[in-house]
Amino acid sequence: MAVVQGMQLENPVQYEDIMAELSGYGLIEVTGDDALSFLSGLSTSDVKLVSPSYSQFSAICDTKGRVLASFLIFKRYDAYYLFLPADMVEPVIRKLKLHVLRAKVSINDHGENLKLMGLSGTGTTQLLSQALAMPIQEDSFGITSQSGDCTVIPLPGETQPRWLVVGSNDAMDVLCEKLLPDVALIDKDEWAYLDAISGVPFIVPATAGEYLPQMLNLESLGGLSFTKGCYPGQEVIARLHYRGKLKRKLYIAHTDSQPLPDAGTPLYHADNPNCIGHVLSAARHSTGQVALQAVIEIEQQSQGEVILASPTGSRLIFTA
Repeated sequence: MAVVQGMQLENPVQYEDIMAELSGYGLIEVTGDDALSFLSGLSTSDVKLVSPSYSQFSAICDTKGRVLASFLIFKRYDAYYLFLPADMVEPVIRKLKLHVLRAKVSINDHGENLKLMGLSGTGTTQLLSQALAMPIQEDSFGITSQSGDCTVIPLPGETQPRWLVVGSNDAMDVLCEKLLPDVALIDKDEWAYLDAISGVPFIVPATAGEYLPQMLNLESLGGLSFTKGCYPGQEVIARLHYRGKLKRKLYIAHTDSQPLPDAGTPLYHADNPNCIGHVLSAARHSTGQVALQAVIEIEQQSQGEVILASPTGSRLIFTA
Protein backbone atom coordinates (compact mmCIF):
# COMPACT_ATOMS: atom_id res chain seq x y z
CA MET A 1 0.00 0.00 0.00
CA ALA A 2 1.52 3.31 -1.08
CA VAL A 3 1.72 6.34 1.19
CA VAL A 4 1.57 9.91 -0.12
CA GLN A 5 2.58 12.53 2.43
CA GLY A 6 1.06 10.57 5.29
CA MET A 7 -2.06 9.40 3.45
CA GLN A 8 -2.44 5.71 2.69
CA LEU A 9 -3.54 4.95 -0.86
CA GLU A 10 -5.86 1.98 -1.00
CA ASN A 11 -5.80 -0.28 -4.03
CA PRO A 12 -7.90 1.80 -6.48
CA VAL A 13 -8.79 -1.08 -8.76
CA GLN A 14 -11.28 -3.20 -6.82
CA TYR A 15 -14.72 -1.73 -6.08
CA GLU A 16 -18.16 -3.00 -5.27
CA ASP A 17 -20.63 -3.11 -8.13
CA ILE A 18 -21.51 0.50 -8.91
CA MET A 19 -23.57 2.54 -11.35
CA ALA A 20 -23.41 6.20 -12.35
CA GLU A 21 -25.35 8.53 -14.60
CA LEU A 22 -22.68 9.88 -16.96
CA SER A 23 -23.72 13.52 -17.02
CA GLY A 24 -20.11 14.55 -17.62
CA TYR A 25 -20.18 12.97 -21.07
CA GLY A 26 -22.05 13.58 -24.30
CA LEU A 27 -22.82 11.99 -27.63
CA ILE A 28 -22.30 13.22 -31.17
CA GLU A 29 -24.52 11.51 -33.74
CA VAL A 30 -23.27 11.12 -37.32
CA THR A 31 -25.75 9.85 -39.90
CA GLY A 32 -26.19 9.83 -43.68
CA ASP A 33 -25.13 7.88 -46.75
CA ASP A 34 -21.52 9.04 -46.42
CA ALA A 35 -21.21 8.75 -42.62
CA LEU A 36 -18.78 5.82 -42.74
CA SER A 37 -16.43 7.25 -45.36
CA PHE A 38 -16.60 10.67 -43.69
CA LEU A 39 -15.58 9.35 -40.27
CA SER A 40 -13.02 6.96 -41.74
CA GLY A 41 -11.27 9.83 -43.49
CA LEU A 42 -10.86 11.76 -40.23
CA SER A 43 -10.28 9.13 -37.54
CA THR A 44 -7.08 7.41 -36.42
CA SER A 45 -8.76 4.00 -36.09
CA ASP A 46 -10.19 1.76 -38.80
CA VAL A 47 -13.80 2.90 -38.52
CA LYS A 48 -14.83 0.46 -41.26
CA LEU A 49 -14.72 -2.22 -38.57
CA VAL A 50 -17.33 -0.42 -36.43
CA SER A 51 -20.76 -2.07 -36.55
CA PRO A 52 -23.75 -2.56 -34.23
CA SER A 53 -21.72 -5.39 -32.68
CA TYR A 54 -18.28 -3.75 -32.55
CA SER A 55 -17.01 -0.45 -31.10
CA GLN A 56 -13.60 1.27 -31.05
CA PHE A 57 -11.60 3.89 -29.24
CA SER A 58 -10.47 6.53 -31.74
CA ALA A 59 -9.31 10.11 -32.21
CA ILE A 60 -9.11 12.96 -34.70
CA CYS A 61 -5.89 14.91 -35.18
CA ASP A 62 -4.64 18.11 -36.76
CA THR A 63 -2.25 18.13 -39.71
CA LYS A 64 0.71 17.94 -37.29
CA GLY A 65 -0.60 14.68 -35.87
CA ARG A 66 -1.67 16.20 -32.55
CA VAL A 67 -4.86 14.79 -31.04
CA LEU A 68 -7.76 17.24 -31.13
CA ALA A 69 -10.30 14.87 -29.62
CA SER A 70 -10.45 11.27 -28.40
CA PHE A 71 -13.66 9.26 -28.15
CA LEU A 72 -15.35 5.89 -28.13
CA ILE A 73 -17.14 5.31 -31.43
CA PHE A 74 -20.03 2.86 -31.75
CA LYS A 75 -22.95 2.20 -34.07
CA ARG A 76 -26.54 2.05 -32.93
CA TYR A 77 -29.09 1.14 -35.58
CA ASP A 78 -28.02 3.19 -38.64
CA ALA A 79 -26.20 5.97 -36.78
CA TYR A 80 -22.62 6.34 -35.58
CA TYR A 81 -22.04 7.88 -32.15
CA LEU A 82 -18.97 9.48 -30.60
CA PHE A 83 -18.89 9.20 -26.80
CA LEU A 84 -16.64 11.89 -25.29
CA PRO A 85 -16.47 14.50 -22.49
CA ALA A 86 -19.43 16.86 -22.56
CA ASP A 87 -17.28 19.98 -22.91
CA MET A 88 -15.80 18.53 -26.12
CA VAL A 89 -19.13 18.01 -27.90
CA GLU A 90 -19.54 21.52 -29.29
CA PRO A 91 -15.91 22.04 -30.45
CA VAL A 92 -15.80 18.60 -32.08
CA ILE A 93 -19.09 19.20 -33.91
CA ARG A 94 -17.66 22.47 -35.23
CA LYS A 95 -14.49 20.69 -36.32
CA LEU A 96 -16.37 17.89 -38.06
CA LYS A 97 -18.66 20.26 -39.91
CA LEU A 98 -15.62 22.01 -41.43
CA HIS A 99 -14.91 18.77 -43.32
CA VAL A 100 -18.43 18.01 -44.55
CA LEU A 101 -18.18 19.82 -47.90
CA ARG A 102 -20.41 17.77 -50.25
CA ALA A 103 -20.55 14.65 -48.07
CA LYS A 104 -24.04 13.36 -47.33
CA VAL A 105 -23.79 13.46 -43.56
CA SER A 106 -25.65 15.01 -40.66
CA ILE A 107 -23.82 15.81 -37.41
CA ASN A 108 -25.76 16.54 -34.24
CA ASP A 109 -25.49 16.75 -30.46
CA HIS A 110 -27.52 13.76 -29.34
CA GLY A 111 -26.80 13.90 -25.62
CA GLU A 112 -30.30 14.93 -24.58
CA ASN A 113 -32.05 12.23 -26.60
CA LEU A 114 -30.30 9.22 -25.11
CA LYS A 115 -29.44 8.38 -21.52
CA LEU A 116 -25.88 7.38 -20.59
CA MET A 117 -25.12 5.08 -17.66
CA GLY A 118 -21.84 3.59 -16.51
CA LEU A 119 -21.42 0.36 -14.56
CA SER A 120 -18.30 -1.06 -12.96
CA GLY A 121 -17.53 -4.02 -10.76
CA THR A 122 -16.73 -7.71 -10.90
CA GLY A 123 -20.42 -8.64 -10.68
CA THR A 124 -21.79 -6.21 -13.25
CA THR A 125 -21.30 -8.55 -16.21
CA GLN A 126 -23.67 -11.10 -14.69
CA LEU A 127 -26.08 -8.40 -13.48
CA LEU A 128 -26.36 -6.90 -16.96
CA SER A 129 -26.77 -10.33 -18.54
CA GLN A 130 -29.64 -11.11 -16.19
CA ALA A 131 -31.33 -7.71 -16.47
CA LEU A 132 -31.17 -7.65 -20.28
CA ALA A 133 -31.75 -11.40 -20.75
CA MET A 134 -28.72 -11.85 -23.00
CA PRO A 135 -25.18 -13.17 -22.57
CA ILE A 136 -22.47 -10.56 -21.99
CA GLN A 137 -18.82 -11.59 -21.82
CA GLU A 138 -16.04 -10.10 -19.75
CA ASP A 139 -12.73 -9.24 -21.43
CA SER A 140 -14.65 -8.49 -24.61
CA PHE A 141 -13.48 -4.96 -25.39
CA GLY A 142 -15.07 -3.84 -28.62
CA ILE A 143 -17.89 -6.39 -28.60
CA THR A 144 -21.10 -4.35 -28.43
CA SER A 145 -24.48 -5.85 -27.48
CA GLN A 146 -28.01 -4.69 -28.18
CA SER A 147 -31.06 -5.66 -26.13
CA GLY A 148 -34.28 -3.90 -26.98
CA ASP A 149 -33.41 -0.20 -26.96
CA CYS A 150 -30.32 -0.61 -24.74
CA THR A 151 -26.82 -0.69 -26.23
CA VAL A 152 -24.10 -2.17 -24.00
CA ILE A 153 -20.50 -1.21 -24.77
CA PRO A 154 -17.43 -2.43 -22.86
CA LEU A 155 -15.18 0.43 -21.83
CA PRO A 156 -11.45 0.07 -22.45
CA GLY A 157 -8.94 0.20 -19.63
CA GLU A 158 -6.80 -1.84 -17.27
CA THR A 159 -9.15 -2.03 -14.28
CA GLN A 160 -12.13 -4.27 -13.46
CA PRO A 161 -15.03 -4.66 -15.94
CA ARG A 162 -16.68 -1.38 -16.90
CA TRP A 163 -19.64 -0.82 -19.17
CA LEU A 164 -21.30 2.05 -20.99
CA VAL A 165 -25.03 1.54 -21.46
CA VAL A 166 -26.91 3.81 -23.89
CA GLY A 167 -30.65 3.86 -24.43
CA SER A 168 -33.89 5.77 -24.51
CA ASN A 169 -35.11 7.22 -21.23
CA ASP A 170 -37.87 4.62 -20.89
CA ALA A 171 -35.61 1.65 -21.60
CA MET A 172 -32.92 2.92 -19.28
CA ASP A 173 -35.40 3.57 -16.46
CA VAL A 174 -36.54 -0.05 -16.68
CA LEU A 175 -32.93 -1.30 -16.68
CA CYS A 176 -31.92 0.86 -13.73
CA GLU A 177 -34.90 -0.36 -11.73
CA LYS A 178 -33.73 -3.94 -12.25
CA LEU A 179 -30.12 -3.16 -11.33
CA LEU A 180 -30.56 -0.84 -8.33
CA PRO A 181 -31.08 -3.53 -5.68
CA ASP A 182 -27.64 -4.94 -6.50
CA VAL A 183 -25.50 -1.89 -7.29
CA ALA A 184 -24.46 1.24 -5.42
CA LEU A 185 -25.03 4.62 -7.03
CA ILE A 186 -22.04 6.93 -7.37
CA ASP A 187 -21.77 10.48 -8.69
CA LYS A 188 -19.92 11.74 -11.74
CA ASP A 189 -16.82 12.64 -9.70
CA GLU A 190 -16.45 9.06 -8.48
CA TRP A 191 -16.85 7.84 -12.06
CA ALA A 192 -14.22 10.33 -13.21
CA TYR A 193 -11.86 8.72 -10.69
CA LEU A 194 -12.47 5.32 -12.32
CA ASP A 195 -11.81 6.91 -15.71
CA ALA A 196 -8.51 8.32 -14.47
CA ILE A 197 -7.19 4.98 -13.19
CA SER A 198 -8.42 3.12 -16.28
CA GLY A 199 -5.76 4.71 -18.48
CA VAL A 200 -8.29 5.77 -21.11
CA PRO A 201 -7.11 9.19 -22.34
CA PHE A 202 -10.03 11.52 -22.97
CA ILE A 203 -8.92 14.86 -24.37
CA VAL A 204 -10.51 18.06 -22.99
CA PRO A 205 -10.27 21.61 -24.38
CA ALA A 206 -7.16 22.40 -22.30
CA THR A 207 -5.23 19.46 -23.77
CA ALA A 208 -6.51 19.49 -27.37
CA GLY A 209 -3.70 19.70 -29.92
CA GLU A 210 -0.92 18.89 -27.44
CA TYR A 211 -0.10 15.21 -27.94
CA LEU A 212 0.54 12.63 -30.63
CA PRO A 213 -1.65 9.50 -30.37
CA GLN A 214 1.30 7.32 -29.33
CA MET A 215 1.92 9.58 -26.33
CA LEU A 216 -1.61 8.73 -25.15
CA ASN A 217 -1.23 4.95 -25.64
CA LEU A 218 -3.93 4.95 -28.32
CA GLU A 219 -2.31 2.07 -30.18
CA SER A 220 -2.68 -0.28 -27.20
CA LEU A 221 -6.37 0.71 -26.97
CA GLY A 222 -6.99 -0.18 -30.60
CA GLY A 223 -7.42 3.47 -31.46
CA LEU A 224 -4.62 3.72 -34.01
CA SER A 225 -4.38 1.92 -37.34
CA PHE A 226 -1.37 1.99 -39.67
CA THR A 227 -3.10 0.17 -42.52
CA LYS A 228 -6.43 2.02 -42.91
CA GLY A 229 -5.29 4.83 -45.21
CA CYS A 230 -5.02 8.58 -44.97
CA TYR A 231 -6.39 10.95 -42.32
CA PRO A 232 -5.19 14.33 -41.02
CA GLY A 233 -1.77 13.97 -39.39
CA GLN A 234 -1.30 10.40 -40.65
CA GLU A 235 2.17 11.00 -42.13
CA VAL A 236 3.58 12.42 -38.89
CA ILE A 237 2.03 9.64 -36.82
CA ALA A 238 3.29 6.91 -39.16
CA ARG A 239 6.78 8.41 -39.25
CA LEU A 240 7.03 8.18 -35.46
CA HIS A 241 5.78 4.59 -35.57
CA TYR A 242 8.20 3.34 -38.23
CA ARG A 243 11.26 5.57 -37.82
CA GLY A 244 11.06 7.62 -34.67
CA LYS A 245 11.48 7.18 -30.95
CA LEU A 246 8.68 7.98 -28.53
CA LYS A 247 9.90 10.55 -25.99
CA ARG A 248 6.75 11.06 -23.92
CA LYS A 249 4.00 8.70 -22.80
CA LEU A 250 0.99 8.42 -20.52
CA TYR A 251 1.38 7.41 -16.87
CA ILE A 252 -1.16 6.91 -14.08
CA ALA A 253 -0.38 8.26 -10.62
CA HIS A 254 -1.92 9.19 -7.28
CA THR A 255 -1.39 12.16 -5.01
CA ASP A 256 -3.06 14.05 -2.17
CA SER A 257 -3.04 17.40 -3.96
CA GLN A 258 -5.22 20.25 -2.77
CA PRO A 259 -6.89 21.59 -4.83
CA LEU A 260 -7.59 19.15 -7.65
CA PRO A 261 -5.01 19.79 -10.41
CA ASP A 262 -6.33 21.09 -13.70
CA ALA A 263 -5.64 19.46 -17.04
CA GLY A 264 -2.39 20.93 -18.32
CA THR A 265 -0.85 21.45 -14.86
CA PRO A 266 2.96 21.15 -15.23
CA LEU A 267 5.09 18.50 -13.52
CA TYR A 268 8.65 18.80 -12.22
CA HIS A 269 11.41 17.01 -10.39
CA ALA A 270 11.92 18.23 -6.85
CA ASP A 271 15.44 19.49 -7.62
CA ASN A 272 14.84 20.78 -11.15
CA PRO A 273 12.85 23.85 -12.26
CA ASN A 274 12.41 22.46 -15.79
CA CYS A 275 8.98 21.06 -16.65
CA ILE A 276 9.04 17.33 -17.50
CA GLY A 277 5.35 16.74 -18.27
CA HIS A 278 1.75 17.78 -17.76
CA VAL A 279 -1.45 16.46 -16.22
CA LEU A 280 -3.89 15.08 -18.77
CA SER A 281 -6.78 14.52 -16.35
CA ALA A 282 -7.39 14.21 -12.62
CA ALA A 283 -10.23 13.23 -10.31
CA ARG A 284 -10.75 12.91 -6.56
CA HIS A 285 -12.17 9.87 -4.80
CA SER A 286 -14.52 10.33 -1.85
CA THR A 287 -11.64 9.24 0.42
CA GLY A 288 -9.66 12.28 -0.69
CA GLN A 289 -7.28 10.38 -2.94
CA VAL A 290 -6.51 11.98 -6.28
CA ALA A 291 -5.86 9.84 -9.35
CA LEU A 292 -4.40 11.46 -12.41
CA GLN A 293 -3.15 10.73 -15.88
CA ALA A 294 0.01 12.53 -16.91
CA VAL A 295 2.09 12.68 -20.07
CA ILE A 296 5.74 12.74 -19.01
CA GLU A 297 9.14 12.54 -20.67
CA ILE A 298 10.02 8.85 -20.54
CA GLU A 299 13.66 9.37 -19.60
CA GLN A 300 12.68 11.74 -16.78
CA GLN A 301 9.82 9.79 -15.22
CA SER A 302 12.07 7.42 -13.27
CA GLN A 303 14.92 9.84 -12.53
CA GLY A 304 13.53 11.14 -9.27
CA GLU A 305 10.37 12.20 -7.46
CA VAL A 306 7.83 13.80 -9.77
CA ILE A 307 6.19 16.85 -8.23
CA LEU A 308 2.90 18.52 -9.13
CA ALA A 309 2.59 22.20 -10.18
CA SER A 310 5.97 23.35 -8.77
CA PRO A 311 9.23 21.85 -7.52
CA THR A 312 7.77 22.07 -3.99
CA GLY A 313 4.31 20.70 -4.81
CA SER A 314 2.63 17.39 -4.00
CA ARG A 315 4.53 14.20 -4.84
CA LEU A 316 3.14 11.67 -7.33
CA ILE A 317 3.02 7.93 -6.64
CA PHE A 318 2.91 5.98 -9.90
CA THR A 319 0.97 2.76 -10.36
CA ALA A 320 2.92 -0.33 -11.31
